[in-house]
Amino acid sequence: MQNFITSVNTTLPLVIMLAVGYFLGQIHMISHDFIKQANKLNYWLFLPCSVFAGTYCKKVDFNEGISVVIAEVVIILTTFAAGLIISRLISKEENKRGTIAVSLCRSNYVYIGTPIVCAVFGVTSSVYASLVVAVLAVVCNIMSPFCFASNSGTKLSLKKMLKNVFANSYIIASILAVILMINHCPQFPEPIHKSISTLGSVCTPLALVTLGASFDFKKVGINKGILIWTNFIKLVVFPLIGSIVLIALGFRGEAFAALFVYLICPTATVVFTLAQAYGGESELASEIVVTQTVLSMITMTIGIFIMKSLGLF
Repeated sequence: MQNFITSVNTTLPLVIMLAVGYFLGQIHMISHDFIKQANKLNYWLFLPCSVFAGTYCKKVDFNEGISVVIAEVVIILTTFAAGLIISRLISKEENKRGTIAVSLCRSNYVYIGTPIVCAVFGVTSSVYASLVVAVLAVVCNIMSPFCFASNSGTKLSLKKMLKNVFANSYIIASILAVILMINHCPQFPEPIHKSISTLGSVCTPLALVTLGASFDFKKVGINKGILIWTNFIKLVVFPLIGSIVLIALGFRGEAFAALFVYLICPTATVVFTLAQAYGGESELASEIVVTQTVLSMITMTIGIFIMKSLGLF
């Protein structure tokens, strides 16, 4: 019973913040312009501070850290390959296939996954979460355009792909934190360290409130069949298969938690933007983001409860 209470206490605050955002959006207290500006501010200020504070001066086992990175790369590449195959089985329309494939592979780990890892397993495991975030940013920003191009026939821009990787705010923050850790640089003075941590703490609440405000349930239902299969595979099938493989490989504790939470997270909100940029079906992307985010609050609670009951973390 205690494990179930812990699981609910972990995901319920996320549900409340999304609900608050949705309510504020419905009464027009939050506008689309505010959402756009808030997301920009989050991306360039609060998110990098959160990633840096979660990585810098944290103790981590080097070998286990490498294992997490390798495992995450394999998981992402495997889900991308599976997503390309599954998308062809689910839909006959090329512009929808790319959207389906990317939504099956990308994860809202930054705004939903990381706070869950920290809430359940403490701030000590945030370094593993930060490693996952860095790997996600690099691999997904390379593979996502490829998924859309393979289905829409659009040409890939190597320059654009490299810019998406190396001009990414949280990759820069992660690399900077790792460099300082490797060189055993002294910790920042307390006022500076506290300021960075405080700014970083704004990231998740602001992201979830603006995400809730952007929800439009009127658009849900146009692609009902695709939504059912995509959400089931993303929220149930992939986490089930992935967790079995991770357990078989011997992952446990904080390292397992960081990887497992990636598997159970809903798709990233950036899928909508990517669909618009690369010729995908943006309406379908919006439906997937909304439904997966809502449904994942149930599946994540169940998943965390099961893994804690099994003593895997």
